[in-house]
Amino acid sequence: MHNIELRNIAFMKCYKLSEYGLYPKESGEQIAGKSEEAIYKRASPIYLPSFGKNRGETKAAANDTLPKLIEAGDLRGNPYAHKL
Repeated sequence: MHNIELRNIAFMKCYKLSEYGLYPKESGEQIAGKSEEAIYKRASPIYLPSFGKNRGETKAAANDTLPKLIEAGDLRGNPYAHKL
C-alpha cells in the first residue's frame, strides 16, 4: 500500500508517521497532520493526493516521470446520467 511506502520515506527522514500525524522520532510532538498535503510537505519530496495503490507512483513522482493527471477542464459531456 501507498501509506507503507510513505511511512518508510518518513522513517528514513527520522520521522514517525501514523494515522494521527507526523512526529519527529526524538520528541514525539506532532509537526503535521491537519491535512494530507501538510504531511507530504514535511515527509516526502512530492505530493500524491489519493493515489493509494503503490504501483510505483512514489518513485515515478520522485523521478518526475508521472503521467499528466486529468483535470476538471479535461472533462467533456454531461456529468449526469439516469438509470433506466
